[in-house]
Amino acid sequence: MDDPLDGVLARPAPVVASEEAEALAARHFGVHGAASALAGERDCNVRLTADGTPGWMLKIIHPDEDPEVTDLQTTALRHLEERAPELTASRVVAPYAARARLRSGQRCGLRLTTWIDGIPLARSAIDATSLAGDLGRILARIDLALADLRHPAEDHTLLWNVSRLLADHDAVERLVAPHGDLAAAFAPIRERLSELVSDLPAQLIHNDLNPHNVIIRPGGSGAEAVSLGVIDVGDLVRAPRVQDPATAAAYLVDPSDPLRGPADLLAAYAGVLPLSGSELAAFLDLVIARLVLAMAISRHRASRHPGNADYILRNHARTHAGLAALVARQLHETGWSP
Repeated sequence: MDDPLDGVLARPAPVVASEEAEALAARHFGVHGAASALAGERDCNVRLTADGTPGWMLKIIHPDEDPEVTDLQTTALRHLEERAPELTASRVVAPYAARARLRSGQRCGLRLTTWIDGIPLARSAIDATSLAGDLGRILARIDLALADLRHPAEDHTLLWNVSRLLADHDAVERLVAPHGDLAAAFAPIRERLSELVSDLPAQLIHNDLNPHNVIIRPGGSGAEAVSLGVIDVGDLVRAPRVQDPATAAAYLVDPSDPLRGPADLLAAYAGVLPLSGSELAAFLDLVIARLVLAMAISRHRASRHPGNADYILRNHARTHAGLAALVARQLHETGWSP
């Protein structure tokens, strides 16, 4: 029986050969190009290039994903293009959505987007913390663009939704409680956040601005080097607005100076999209909650997939050090401000 905590990750992503991917793109989108496989945890992602152009990305969506959730993601990408055309972001190619039966027999959704040239921040030599301000401003512009979007699937169940975890007793007991270090970090913030979250302004948020979803343009520096790789909108969900910068900030916690990255990102975000006092009060607890959730999910998945445990836990040691440093700093701070 599948573990409900795994969701679509209970079964592997579809396996599609290059020839089949090329045929799908031609048949459903009228795009002809040479296919090359890209990394993907739950979907099959393929890059298509033709005549040296940057090309497109074909996403062959996991067959277990609810089509309404797929539509939420496509709708959000189109909404971003309409509301914030100045953002460097992938554009959805008409007919925007398609479904196909693969040679394996699986029925999957398809989405084709334009390609953003560059390399992921996570694979670059640039310290992500040094770009905290740029990331905060980009994320605020995304949230401003998404603020008026509503969708029937916006409240879908998502394991990576920190605010949902606060009220999900079963997930806490199974994911967090078995680990003494995580439980000790999570218990006090869960109590504080539970009193705040329901009253915080909520909207559709990106919910996953991590260094793998940020593209660095070759040869650029500073703000001109950064563009958001919104090809990955798989964690979109309606949640407290401040959860978005908190989620992004969780990837910028340097154990040697744990507040610098989060504070710089928050200050930049709030400079574009001002936050209320309650949101500012919840921010640091939400950063810690995201770190706890990330570690808990990684440990859970490593136990379920021991053969891939080294890959799943590749960032675990740094995340653990960052969490410990942030909790220790928070305990000794009488107050802090971005």
